[in-house]
Amino acid sequence: MSTPITASNREYRPLTEEAAARVAKQFGIADHAGALFKLVTDATDSYEKYRLMPDLQQTKDAPPTFD
Repeated sequence: MSTPITASNREYRPLTEEAAARVAKQFGIADHAGALFKLVTDATDSYEKYRLMPDLQQTKDAPPTFD
């Protein structure tokens, strides 16, 4: 039996195309399920890349590089 996802239980589950179709149907935009899937997938990828970037303090403390 799986536990529901809540704010305290941050289990990562990527959006699948089937889930996007169910959500799109629920909101009455079944024709746009593919666009919804692409939007969420691209946003997730962008966020994961952002999380890997150094923060402002790390960049200020880094020694200058000369190429």
